[in-house]
Amino acid sequence: MNAIYSFKNKIRPLINNKASKVWLSEKQGRRIECLFTIGSEQFVDSTIIYEDKKYVLRGQNISKAVEAKIIDEVKFNE
Repeated sequence: MNAIYSFKNKIRPLINNKASKVWLSEKQGRRIECLFTIGSEQFVDSTIIYEDKKYVLRGQNISKAVEAKIIDEVKFNE
């Protein structure tokens, strides 16, 4: 959980726009449990920024440049 907290703090400055949202969820069988959110809910479709066997990171109103920076942080934490 400490790695997740560290990841959240590293990407928080990237989501400085209140018109954006990012959330990390852990897959548990058919269920998905939300671990954290940054930003506020938007009335737009969400996209998957990153997904592996255990986690899915989704976002709303995230630019491609910010998405690339978030993915770099994910890969750094692997």
